[in-house]
Amino acid sequence: MINSRKMYFVNLLFRLLPPTRAWKFKTKCLRWAGVVVGENVEYVSSAKIYGQMNLSIGNNCFIGHEALIFGAIGSSITLEDYAKVGSRSIVVTGYHRYSPDGDCIAKEGRCKDVVIKQGAVVSTNCIISCDVNICLHSFFAMRSYSNCILGNYILFLYFVQYIFIKFLNIRDVIMII
Repeated sequence: MINSRKMYFVNLLFRLLPPTRAWKFKTKCLRWAGVVVGENVEYVSSAKIYGQMNLSIGNNCFIGHEALIFGAIGSSITLEDYAKVGSRSIVVTGYHRYSPDGDCIAKEGRCKDVVIKQGAVVSTNCIISCDVNICLHSFFAMRSYSNCILGNYILFLYFVQYIFIKFLNIRDVIMII
C-alpha cells in the first residue's frame, strides 16, 4: 500500500526532475513510497499519484504528462505489462452514490478496483472510473470515459460515444472494430 506521506514528498521531488528523464531514479522513489513497480517504467515527472491504495505498475509501462492516478483506501489500481496511461488522463477508484434525498446529492463514498491489462492503452485526456477492467490490447481513445468492463481487443472511440449520448440518448456504448 502506498504511504501517502512518502508519496507527497515524491510528487514534490519529481517537480524538480526533467519530465522525460531519470526513469530509474523515479522508479526507486516510487518503490520507496510503496508502489510496486516493474522494470523499464517511464513515469513522466508531471504525473501525480494520490491516495492510500495498492498500486502495481508492470514492466515497460508508460504514465504520461499530467496523468492523475488516485485511489481510495482499500482499493487497488493495476497496470499490467506494456500498459500505457496517456497525458492528462485520470484513473480513479472512488466514487459517491448519488440521490436527491437529503441536504446534498452526494452520499457516502465507495471504491472499487481498476485493472488496465497487458498492452492496453488509455489515450490522452481519458477518465477511467472505478470497477473498470480494460482488457488485453484494448485502445481507449482520446477524451473517452468508462466505468464498465471492456473486452479484449476493443477500440473505444470518443466520437462514437458522443454521438450515442448526444443524439441517440444511449449512455453505454462499446464499439468493436
